[in-house]
Amino acid sequence: PNAGSLVGALNGFNQRLLRTEQLGEGALPLIAIVVDIAYHNPKTYPICAAILSKLLTFIPESEKVSVVERIQAKFKRIPNTGYMQIWMQRVTLPLDMASGFEYDEPICKVLAGDNQQLWNRAWISSRALNAALNAKKIIDSKALSQITPVISPEEVELFVSKGGGGGYG
Repeated sequence: PNAGSLVGALNGFNQRLLRTEQLGEGALPLIAIVVDIAYHNPKTYPICAAILSKLLTFIPESEKVSVVERIQAKFKRIPNTGYMQIWMQRVTLPLDMASGFEYDEPICKVLAGDNQQLWNRAWISSRALNAALNAKKIIDSKALSQITPVISPEEVELFVSKGGGGGYG
């Protein structure tokens, strides 16, 4: 309930956090709070992933894998978290950690190089159309090589309405 208000508040927090250059010892408690918010409010996944991507910059390199493992372990306790897996893969990919994690979501597996079928194409008789629907063709390698460790507000805005009301697009 009231996830729209929560998304708006998280957007404001993210804007302030992006201007922060030092956080000290406060990153781990903030990560725990953000993960808990996302755990209970799926509409917040995009903005929470953006916040997590920034908070991870304040964590020593030697601890990042452990922190991400704990985040993923928490989300494995609840069903239907494929959307969060996509966002977590986005968080871990530019940190060269994505390959160390196993994602169940088919689109995450495609990005990892597995041959997954995202759409039921059994009814399509045209070979050309079947080839065009190959999931590996949706991966833009150039765009992937340009992503940054911190998710930009513009990237998150694609999934959050301008009014801060939340939603998936």
